[in-house]
Amino acid sequence: MVSNRYEFDFPQWPVYGDEEMQYLSEVITSGFWAGSRAKYSKEVSKNFLNLHSGTFGFPVTNGTTTLETALKVLGVKAGDEVILPALTFFSTVSAVLRTNANPVIVDIDRETFCISTPEVNHALSEKTKAIIPVHLSGAMCDMDELMKIAASNRLNVIEDCAHAHGSEWNNAGAGTIGDFGSFSFQHSKLISCGEGGFLIANSQENIDKAWNFSNCGRSSKHSVYEHSVIGTNNRMSDFQAAVLNAQILRYESQLKIRERNASFLRAELSRIEGVSTQIYDNRMTRRAYYNFIIVIDPFRYGKHCCRKMLDIFTQAGVPTSLPYPPLNELEIFRNKNNHELLGYNVRLFETPNAKYISENSIWLHHRLLLSDKETITKFIYLFSESLGVG
Repeated sequence: MVSNRYEFDFPQWPVYGDEEMQYLSEVITSGFWAGSRAKYSKEVSKNFLNLHSGTFGFPVTNGTTTLETALKVLGVKAGDEVILPALTFFSTVSAVLRTNANPVIVDIDRETFCISTPEVNHALSEKTKAIIPVHLSGAMCDMDELMKIAASNRLNVIEDCAHAHGSEWNNAGAGTIGDFGSFSFQHSKLISCGEGGFLIANSQENIDKAWNFSNCGRSSKHSVYEHSVIGTNNRMSDFQAAVLNAQILRYESQLKIRERNASFLRAELSRIEGVSTQIYDNRMTRRAYYNFIIVIDPFRYGKHCCRKMLDIFTQAGVPTSLPYPPLNELEIFRNKNNHELLGYNVRLFETPNAKYISENSIWLHHRLLLSDKETITKFIYLFSESLGVG
């Protein structure tokens, strides 16, 4: 049992206020709930691009269709290979499979938990078409090295920024460095409208092709019955956009609170032997925190420590979860019979770092970082006591 002094009342998520209510009411009474005359879809495009210092982009239905659209526009097709990290949500790899391409799953860096650039180099082949770096929990991949690899091998880069709203690499916004940047606004994300996504592109040509595909394959923004490609309908409704716009306008203040509290939490946890946290590269000039990841040494505290602590935190109301399992350990990839059944050829590399982080870390949801310092200090006491060092 957790004593009463360790029962928490963390901020709820998502946060909302009068702005969401006002904007939704405006949409209802406007009569333009979607389409070219809808107000808030345009506002979202402007404000989200401003947040990332981006030029080209638009909102869509979710953060999986963004990845699929980017792959389609870049001409990824059957037989092509796409390199991606083992530690990510399934949508990253399912988007590759839905284009009939073959995923190549490689290990992560042991400190940043993002894709390992040496492993990317090792996985290259004559079939490699693209790389999908995943900015895990807001920590950005080594984009300098990845863009060098891409340039040297004439590869496309699609940044998976589902966790990285507002992160920056050398003052460049997440999603603006590669050919495309894919964002999610799913319920738990740093900016949310329940479900939604945003696609950023590095050129007018790429964003026009992406919009045509997402807008039922129409030839241009002004076409109604002219269709140049076999597209789909990924357009966001203005109800989603109304909520999303309020969330975006609130985000800068939330990001600053999270950055400040994350620095405090990291400094306090660093005092505990056998405990470490995810490293954010020094070239990052702004840091989003979708999760705050804590790694616990299994040789010091036991291999079941994270599971036990998760149970304690859940009882106390701490918003936390166990991490993703490595993709190459999922049944759909481990069972070679599935490869023939589903018609794909996946290449799986050894991923000891992804396995270690998956088995020995706890992920704190970002709403914990919106708490006051007193609440976070109380969490540190609970953490230490649960670990047996308090």
